[in-house]
Amino acid sequence: IFLPAKIGRIPEARRRHESEARQLITCYIFSVVIDFFFSYMYLVPFIRESMAGSVG
Repeated sequence: IFLPAKIGRIPEARRRHESEARQLITCYIFSVVIDFFFSYMYLVPFIRESMAGSVG
């Protein structure tokens, strides 16, 4: 009697696990993209200024 209920619940748990993993990967990629964007916006001009100052 309990076996079909367990079998019926397994795909739901697996689907929830896959969605959690996908959400985690999406959040990680989003954070990496934001990190690169901010480093490009703020770090690159600073490096250019420091290099121009050292060369000149």
